[in-house]
Amino acid sequence: MKAEKWGDANGFYYDSCAENTLIDKAKKGNTSAFEELMSIHLKVIYNYINSRIAEKEDVKDILQETMLAVWKGIKGFDNNSSFKTWCFGITKRKIADYYREVCLSFSFHFF
Repeated sequence: MKAEKWGDANGFYYDSCAENTLIDKAKKGNTSAFEELMSIHLKVIYNYINSRIAEKEDVKDILQETMLAVWKGIKGFDNNSSFKTWCFGITKRKIADYYREVCLSFSFHFF
């Protein structure tokens, strides 16, 4: 099922009922529903990561790690927040993991 979209001058927004249907299907392991669901949010998540990470290859790696974490964790998504907010929480943690790794790597070069 494709999410219904409607838009305004600022861009497109998606019908939350269709999004919830995609979430329910993805929770049951439907990869097509997951791909459609993530296509709704992919550009915003990519832009968020890209605004915080300088290296384009690292941006792609973090995006991939984020998508994998969302897929692995989707069964635990409980609708207490929006799906977008939940995805951004995961994205922020992946960015923090990246910087922790970079800082550890950087500090070991000095010892």
